[in-house]
Amino acid sequence: LGRRQLLGGSMALAAISALCAATQIDSPQTASVVAFALAFNAFGTSGWNALDALTAEAFEPNIRATAFGVVAAAGRVASIVANIVDGQLSSNATVLLFVTSAMMAIGASGVFCLRPSSEALAPS
Repeated sequence: LGRRQLLGGSMALAAISALCAATQIDSPQTASVVAFALAFNAFGTSGWNALDALTAEAFEPNIRATAFGVVAAAGRVASIVANIVDGQLSSNATVLLFVTSAMMAIGASGVFCLRPSSEALAPS
């Protein structure tokens, strides 16, 4: 399993987990919501780890540190925006989870638009 597939698959599974949690949020069985939330967290963590590995091999060594900095900065900005959006949607957990699922699905589909790492490291 390659890093791109791991990242895309992790994000897709996180999106599915959030979607499942959204459909179960009003259910009297809270254990299923907790299970889906745990799965979302596990797949999200797996995705971040795969992103770190993918970033390391996607850029040439002389710009790798800058690339890590840009990815980290983009992640920080995105987390700030996500907190603002989450605050606005916190009154409706179902909508919040649907939005989360949609964003993860968009990210998962974007991963497969990346060029393979063997092309990224090929000399120009």
